[in-house]
This record gives sequence, structure tokens and C-alpha cells, in this order.
Amino acid sequence: MLSKSVIIAALCLTCLPAVAQTTVPQQTEQQGFYVGGLINNMELDLKEINEDAVGVGIYGGYRFNAWLGVEANLSDGINFIDVSLSTTSIAPTFIWQFNPTFSGLLKVGPTYIRSAAGLSGYKYKISNHAEFTGVGVVYGVGLNASITDHLVIRAMYERSEGKLESDIQPTPDFTHVVQQLSLGLHYQF
Repeated sequence: MLSKSVIIAALCLTCLPAVAQTTVPQQTEQQGFYVGGLINNMELDLKEINEDAVGVGIYGGYRFNAWLGVEANLSDGINFIDVSLSTTSIAPTFIWQFNPTFSGLLKVGPTYIRSAAGLSGYKYKISNHAEFTGVGVVYGVGLNASITDHLVIRAMYERSEGKLESDIQPTPDFTHVVQQLSLGLHYQF
């Protein structure tokens, strides 16, 4: 996934300046609500299970001022083979406004991870699905590009990790690591 992620990130970052130059906004909104959707590449690392898939999600938040906001995100992997995966997070975001068009962001906060895996092929010899749930931490870094006064394109990398528990015994608890590289579009109110 790393090579696919690097290629996708390079393409996204290459396209952002071209899009931003076509319609430069007069002034970037410094506060208010925003909501949008995203498409991403999700990778799950869990002991012997290393899978990646396309995911979709929604996100939204509130920007308090030029440098601080809070954001919620819900992402769901849609074509994993042996597992299902979803993440939900709410985190403070720290924003660096480079110019009226571009801003960088960093977020760190709690996340809820849910995955289900058919473990019959793995060393635990469980013939049914095991569901894992728990709370972890999400770290994210991204780049926003305003294409109009209200529409913003976003490229984002997020890493969520947490020790999740399962009700099925003798399945041990696992540390899940979920990496997401996403491209989103949101509306700034």
C-alpha cells in the first residue's frame, strides 16, 4: 500500500495547484461550519492480516478561528476481502493558513475502530467471524486548497491505532493499525 499511497498523494498534490489557480478565492473563511465527503485508500495491519481497500466517508467540523477547529470523521472500507472496517473520530484540528488558497492541517484525537474478520484461515482456528471494537488514537496531516469561497479540496493522511477487544474466546485482543490516504471535498458555510 505504501507505494500506491505515495503515488496517489503525489497525484493529488500535483493537481491541487492547477485547480487552485483557475479560480482563486477572494478571502478564505476563517471560521464556521463545514461538511464534505471523501474517498480513500484504507489499509489494515492486524497480525497476519494486512489488507487494503477503497473506502468512503463523510467529515465535518467547526473552525473556531484561523488556526483552531474541531472535526468529526466517519470512514468505511467498502471492498476488503476478509475483513470489514470502519473508523469514527472526533479531534481538534490545528490549521496553518499559508495564503488565501492553501492551508495545512494537523489533527490528533480519539477514534473508535470497528472491524470484523473471518479468522478460520488464521492460526486461531475460529470458524466464524470475530468482531473487534475499541477506542484508539488518530493522527492526521493534510492540505486544503480553496477552489471557491466555499468549496475546498482536501488531501489527507491519517493513522489510527488502538488495542481492540473481541467477545469470541480464545481470540486475544489485537492492536489494529489503520492507515488512510484520502481525497475529499467540503463546503465551508
